[in-house]
Amino acid sequence: MIRHLFRDRRGATAVEFALVAPAMLAMIFLLLEGGRMIWTQQVLQETAFAAARCMALKSSDCTDVSAMPAWAVTRARASGVRIAAGAVHIESNAASNNPLCQNQPGMNGVAITSPFASRIGHILPVAGHGLTASACFPVAPTPSA
Repeated sequence: MIRHLFRDRRGATAVEFALVAPAMLAMIFLLLEGGRMIWTQQVLQETAFAAARCMALKSSDCTDVSAMPAWAVTRARASGVRIAAGAVHIESNAASNNPLCQNQPGMNGVAITSPFASRIGHILPVAGHGLTASACFPVAPTPSA
């Protein structure tokens, strides 16, 4: 009877799948979370650039510097990423050296720092760190009369 048991191969595929499935699923979940993290980083970078450009060009939506964090939050939310207004740092003093823009005068700078919360953080050890994005844009010269 024991020889017959060792020759029986009917459950081999199920056992092999049970051994390989956890590693395969972990890899798939890590790839999905990595892609979501890269996508979130890209949205933050685009939002920072758009905010700096909007301030520099003095668009009608971006004339008030104190309203720019809310503008950036709305822009990021339109792309599916939620950030807090406190995560947006604006440097718009174009006359002096701007620390966000490597002390270059005549630049508007925007920096966004936002935590990245993994949806599978308790299952897999995915990085739970913050994402940062920054952008600078030169201030458009004012037209002379």
